Amino acid sequence: MISLVICSKIGRLSSELRKNIEESIDVEYEIVLIDNSKGIYSIFSAYTEGVKRSSFPIVCFMHEDILYKTKGWGNSVLKCFEDKTIGLCGVIGSSLMLDIASCWWSTDYAVGRIWQRRGTESYVTAFKERELENLGKIDVVTVDGVWFCVRKSLFPDIGFNESFYGKWHGYDLDVCMQVLQAGYRCVVLSDVKIEHFSTGVLGKEWIDALCFFQNKWKSHLPIYSGIELSEDEIVGCKVRMITSNSKIQELNGYLDYYKGNFFTKILRRFRLIK
Repeated sequence: MISLVICSKIGRLSSELRKNIEESIDVEYEIVLIDNSKGIYSIFSAYTEGVKRSSFPIVCFMHEDILYKTKGWGNSVLKCFEDKTIGLCGVIGSSLMLDIASCWWSTDYAVGRIWQRRGTESYVTAFKERELENLGKIDVVTVDGVWFCVRKSLFPDIGFNESFYGKWHGYDLDVCMQVLQAGYRCVVLSDVKIEHFSTGVLGKEWIDALCFFQNKWKSHLPIYSGIELSEDEIVGCKVRMITSNSKIQELNGYLDYYKGNFFTKILRRFRLIK
């Protein structure tokens, strides 16, 4: 019922993850492991190959450094896709994507939760947790790439195009936009809980991918789903995102691409840059 596509840098599935999947998914599944121990794949090409090898109608793209905390999560996924309007589901994302280079988790409309571990420390990143629990799922326009599922029938009309994104970033943003433009919904689910054993690296390649995403999809941005926003509210989101974001060094990295536009002017207005 569900094909689990995993790009593995060690070339094999850990016994812990294999046992965790077997004990938690509770539906028929297959593991499509893409051996990237020699570094021949990007995340884009690995997931493209995974789709080709998959045989079930729902394809789950997951990182190899996660564990499932929910018993029977496979049933939750299948139940979600009984709604024919839904094309993609994830565990954390945002109902708003701005038309400036920005982090989805810095908007006012981030939603979902994920358990994360850094060394010996474990913590929960959560947004609108109570609302999500009450509703079961919330419409979003982007999800985090650590885990998401897509109807296989949407391929090859959608896909993982690495031509300009680089190797490891932007795939999640881009595939969500493709799903939305194909006329389907993206949602975050409340009843699939995972723990992630690493955190992302937001370096130059991530910034470059984010800027390319903004340029590629600029005619469709800003975009939001499941909420209603006025133009003034969207501008307010931009200002709050910029002024509350402590990653000033990352923000400065956008300037070569966004020289002279709204984003740069706001940064200057609030004296975050000269």
